Amino acid sequence: MRRQGELTVAPTGPAERDALRHYPAAREGTDWLVLGNGEQVATIAERLTGGALPVAALDQLDYEPDPPIFTPRISVSLAWTGLEQLGLVQLAVA
Repeated sequence: MRRQGELTVAPTGPAERDALRHYPAAREGTDWLVLGNGEQVATIAERLTGGALPVAALDQLDYEPDPPIFTPRISVSLAWTGLEQLGLVQLAVA
């Protein structure tokens, strides 16, 4: 599902919302873009909207709440301002 500034993974038919399968996969701001495999995309986008730098916006993300797997959260945050920073994080299961 695509709407202004957001690409969401959503069911194609009637289904209850499931945070592990239905989530914003991309969000775009005026000077940044966030891509990821889960709900953390919304968290990172909120941090960037609040003024955080991309690297700081990726900090302190937990694994997906899907025991016993604990899927790694894969996220990319980039900004095209004067700072020209790219942040990338992938958490691996220890």
